[in-house]
Amino acid sequence: MSKITHVSKRNVLIICLVIFAILIPTTYLGIQNSKSNEIDTLQDENLDDFNFQLNFNTYGKDQINTYKGTFTKDLVMDGTKTIEFKIPDNVKNDIYNLMMDIDIMSFPDTLKVEGMAVTPSCDYKLTVTIRGKTKVIVWNEGFYTDMTTNLPKANVNFLKLVKHISDYIYSTDEYKNMPKANGGYD
Repeated sequence: MSKITHVSKRNVLIICLVIFAILIPTTYLGIQNSKSNEIDTLQDENLDDFNFQLNFNTYGKDQINTYKGTFTKDLVMDGTKTIEFKIPDNVKNDIYNLMMDIDIMSFPDTLKVEGMAVTPSCDYKLTVTIRGKTKVIVWNEGFYTDMTTNLPKANVNFLKLVKHISDYIYSTDEYKNMPKANGGYD
């Protein structure tokens, strides 16, 4: 009798191990798919409540405004030119993710670097709305996006964000079809 009980316990143990071997990966994959769908849904919802306005470049005269769907280009001697400009959702999602990666909402309201400046001044103003909260970050007398040496981490991350956004803008046909700037700044 004890042999039968020992064999039965062993068989039950093997059956349980087989069941767990099947259920654990299946459950794990189900959880991962659920998380992936949840993240996609959150990103779609966040895009509905995610907008920004970024003034950048010399004196901060270039401006992308996703609240209004516009881009304004500094034409220097000829003033500015504003066009309708919509960032596609996939690009907007990349920008959103980059802002989340650098934790943009925790940035100080004013960025600065003491004892360093460029002429002419490159000024920035970012107004961003995420999940119903709006943050404004200003950096007057800032640096151009390729000037990241010896800057504090927040400033470097901010310039990487601006470069990501401006590189996208400069690559579009809408931007390329805008008038060329007339003149320059001293």
